[in-house]
Amino acid sequence: MEHGQGGQPPGSSRVFAFLLLLSGFCGISYEILYGRILGNLIGDQFAVSASILLTFLLGIGFGTLYAHRLWRWLWLLEAGIGLCGIAFALGGDALDALLFVALPLLGPGLGSSVLLCFLLLSVPSFLIGTSLPLFAGYLARLRPGRVFARAYTIYNFGAALTALLIEFALLRWLGLKLAVLSIASLNFVVAAALLVGYGGIRQERPRPADAADYPAHHLAALALASVASAAFQLLMVKLAECFLGPFRETFALVLALILLGIAVGSALTARLQLGFGHVVLAALAGLAWLLAGFAGVTRLYAALYAQAVDVYPAAVLFKLVTLGLLMGVPAMAFGATIPALLTEQRNVARESGRLLFVSSVANATGFLLMAFVLHRYLDYGAILLVVFALGALALVVYRRSLDARAVGVALLVPAAFLVHRAAWDEKLLYVGHTSFQRPQALSEALGKLDFARTQTFKGFQDTFSINWSDGEPFFYINGYVSIHLDSPAEKLVGAFSSIFAPRTDRALVLGLGSGATGGTVSLLFDELDA
Repeated sequence: MEHGQGGQPPGSSRVFAFLLLLSGFCGISYEILYGRILGNLIGDQFAVSASILLTFLLGIGFGTLYAHRLWRWLWLLEAGIGLCGIAFALGGDALDALLFVALPLLGPGLGSSVLLCFLLLSVPSFLIGTSLPLFAGYLARLRPGRVFARAYTIYNFGAALTALLIEFALLRWLGLKLAVLSIASLNFVVAAALLVGYGGIRQERPRPADAADYPAHHLAALALASVASAAFQLLMVKLAECFLGPFRETFALVLALILLGIAVGSALTARLQLGFGHVVLAALAGLAWLLAGFAGVTRLYAALYAQAVDVYPAAVLFKLVTLGLLMGVPAMAFGATIPALLTEQRNVARESGRLLFVSSVANATGFLLMAFVLHRYLDYGAILLVVFALGALALVVYRRSLDARAVGVALLVPAAFLVHRAAWDEKLLYVGHTSFQRPQALSEALGKLDFARTQTFKGFQDTFSINWSDGEPFFYINGYVSIHLDSPAEKLVGAFSSIFAPRTDRALVLGLGSGATGGTVSLLFDELDA
């Protein structure tokens, strides 16, 4: 039988690419599904969600960094990912009991929940992180050229597909437990195929000395671009909520577009031989378009909404296309930064692992910066300018010289500020997502909104405000305009329920929205927990 590179039969690279697609399909799914499982058990609050995301980012980062040392065990790593999935899916009762035992031992408060999330997710996230560098390294033995860009494209295309299928299909058809088990079964399929079909490649471990080294300023530029990318991703979730609504579907659409952007950007980088400077300039152009075009695109969305929502799949596609118009270019450009840097590929597993580690740690830093500083203290337009400035700084650091090009890049920041002043409309983010369902409703909502009197309270990931419309206050949260605060209905609910209480020393309110009901109850009881 004729054999190709690595002693593999012809066509084995196509089979391997399909296995890589399945691995990418599985990888991102666990971040979503484990978040649902732990959110159900511990609570769907910011500290828990943040700890899950950070653990995955750091675990994947360290997995990519040390993946090259586990060259021969890719099949076992894939099986380990599946085993972790089965443990989470079938060990729900044991996990629930563990939480009640472990949380009191770890101490009171959210800190114990965060620590427990880290302990539970550190191993599966590390295993997931090892997959991509090793798959890229194996692929380099099967096909010549810039294989990492090809592997990155396939892996993230699979991840984008799973982000949509989990939200719009698997969870609705199978439920949480069966969805996790079905994903885990794919990991075992991949592991078996790797064990049986690619034994020759496992024996061809690259020598550490073959790995290319990267200048410190290249790594610093990648870190800055990755911080900007993380802030941009979270910002897009918030912007999308403002006109699509604060739903899990909205998050799934944004996540899918981010991952699809990585896949397409990586493919274009390989085909067009783009460098790091090119893709960062493209990211800056995309951010400038977002500043200038957000108002126009969202108004177009409002104009076409009524024609697009009659059929549910068409409505989903319509929202996906709208988000793509807004964020497609920055998503592709930020997603292409690693393939653009990884031009020398002598030891792909080690070289890509190092860059992915830098990017993952910087992504975690960007998430913290966004949650604890930018989102709490800046308007969304100002946050977009900060992301733009970080991207420009990454480009200057990459060039490492204060020449005419660097000065030109620096001048892009005040130019973006002028675009912001001329075209950005922060009021669009506070009229409520239902106002974007008809052009007339959007115009009326903007006309009634007294933005000068709007009182905004921004937390780590939530935006609350009291909007004044026609002289009356309304409660707003993450794109949703709730009750009229002067309405007596909510207050009456609190008062009526209190009438039937056998005692008035202590009360519990489950679910605190505007505070109208809870505030009434607090006036009638000595002590109130909400």
